[in-house]
Amino acid sequence: SSKLFRYNKGTKWCGTGNIATSDNDYGAYDAPDRCCKEHDHCPEFLDPGQSRYGLTNSASLSRLECSCEMKFYNCLKGAGTNAANNIGMLYFSFLVNTCYKEDYPILTCYQKGFFHRRCANYELDTTKPKVWQFFDLPTF
Repeated sequence: SSKLFRYNKGTKWCGTGNIATSDNDYGAYDAPDRCCKEHDHCPEFLDPGQSRYGLTNSASLSRLECSCEMKFYNCLKGAGTNAANNIGMLYFSFLVNTCYKEDYPILTCYQKGFFHRRCANYELDTTKPKVWQFFDLPTF
């Protein structure tokens, strides 16, 4: 769904599309491959150019709902293998990516992350109704 290229030889689900022959077909790097498969099956996403919830994805990658992205992040961290770490670093740290969710309106970013490229913590306006908006993903 939101992958640019083949992340890692030895995976069948990590990268653009997948090369698996079935839903139970995994590469040599089984643990990260399972994370990527689950990520690919996120039911809530915006393809490039697609609009929904008042949001438009102007990026060249698909944007996923934040819960799917955090599930992917935690899955790769939990796998704890070199392959999973490499995939996590590429996806979360080198590709400056965002996700979207319904939350209180963003007032400001009060903590920038690594190299100030993205927001690590937001100040939200809890006095207003929740709205759909984009949030920066954490670095890996």
